Amino acid sequence: MHLTSESFSGDTPPAVRWQRARFCRSLGTILFLLLSMMAFSLPVSANNTTNEPLDGRRPLVAQAPPAAPAPAPIAAPAAIPAPAPPEGILSLKDGRKLEGRLASVTARDVGWTLPTGQTITFPLTLVEKLEVKPIANGTAGEEEKTASADAKETSEEESAMSPPEAFFPEGDGEGLIEPVDQTVIDEEVKAVETADASVDGESVENADGEASSDEEGLYELTQFEESVVSPFPEPLTFPYRFSRKQLADWTKRFEIGARMLSGNSEETALNSEARFENRCWDYTTRIDAGGKWGEARGIQTSNQLFANANVDIGEVGSWIFYVTNQNQYDELQDLDYRGTLSAGIGHRFFDDEDRRLITRIGPGVTAEEYHSPGNDRVTADIFAEAEFQWPLFDRTRFESKSTIRPSIEDYEVFRFTNDMAVLVQLDEQSSWQFKLGVKQEYNSHPAINRKKSDFTTVFQLVYTLK
Repeated sequence: MHLTSESFSGDTPPAVRWQRARFCRSLGTILFLLLSMMAFSLPVSANNTTNEPLDGRRPLVAQAPPAAPAPAPIAAPAAIPAPAPPEGILSLKDGRKLEGRLASVTARDVGWTLPTGQTITFPLTLVEKLEVKPIANGTAGEEEKTASADAKETSEEESAMSPPEAFFPEGDGEGLIEPVDQTVIDEEVKAVETADASVDGESVENADGEASSDEEGLYELTQFEESVVSPFPEPLTFPYRFSRKQLADWTKRFEIGARMLSGNSEETALNSEARFENRCWDYTTRIDAGGKWGEARGIQTSNQLFANANVDIGEVGSWIFYVTNQNQYDELQDLDYRGTLSAGIGHRFFDDEDRRLITRIGPGVTAEEYHSPGNDRVTADIFAEAEFQWPLFDRTRFESKSTIRPSIEDYEVFRFTNDMAVLVQLDEQSSWQFKLGVKQEYNSHPAINRKKSDFTTVFQLVYTLK
């Protein structure tokens, strides 16, 4: 095809121009491919030592990494000094034996330096014996150590070991703890174990060498009791044995007072009272019983009996539930019987051996039977009571018990009792006490021709068995 200037003139048809452009693009592509193949197939010059192509371009090949610098020489560690040779042996009471040398000695402890250089302080009471002597270097030292070991194995008395007292300075020994005799400790432990076994009811040997349990010992009777009880069969003697065991858990208090005049004045008066109290868990049971009797010139001046029982259920410092029963007989008031039964709530503020404050309140019922006919009655009451006990001095304490029982049907009918006393301790064990007390009894509606109030002053000797 022959190209002229007319071929590119503007009169050329569009179809012809499109074919010419397509031809030019194809020709350019072919030339580009030929040049590329020629560039990759050219040989490398012999003088080219850098492996670079002749056209000056760097090849696409991996280059070797630069060599790492040589490491600096590591300095040799400083020589660790060898531990100092031991100069002795420290023997402790727990069996340990420590080699080393003596660092310090005081009146209370020993300083001991181990071969590693560590210094430890041991109390003097832990040291059993101490061997301190110079150890020579070389073979002589080894021979001396071997000879010492042989002598120790042969006989402890011939050993070079010296007691600590040989190295400790003389002193007053203040602050030192005396060593404890292991024999004494073993005896105390054995005694405690024996006591625990007896408490748990385990069998122990009695004086005759026979084994008997603690529970059987409580049921065992004395020789006199056995002589009285033994003729009866076992079903009859068991209640006595059981009650005797239970009575041992109760606190028992006995009071007695008497007055006797003879001559120009003929008078006899006797006051007595017994109190039993038992505390078990949150239960407190108390039983009071007693009476008074008096006669002057053959005329009856007093004849009274009473028996009361009360049970409190509840902890100290909290609300309680109570049940109480009171019974009374008084000949001079023409009272054949008066009984009160009540149950309700209360509060126990204090309740220990020295201090007590307990209040109770609840409904109750009272039945009265008089010797004079027509005065018998049964009334519904409100029972209220306050019990108080407090120490006054070192050996003196005050106690009081006040009870009021107003009738629910008629508030003008009520009974009031107040019993106050001061007790003085006579011995160190608080077993014997002297009691000075006053008791008031008030009845708003007494029997015919009888007064409303009765006052009783007592001087009594008190014995308490715990």
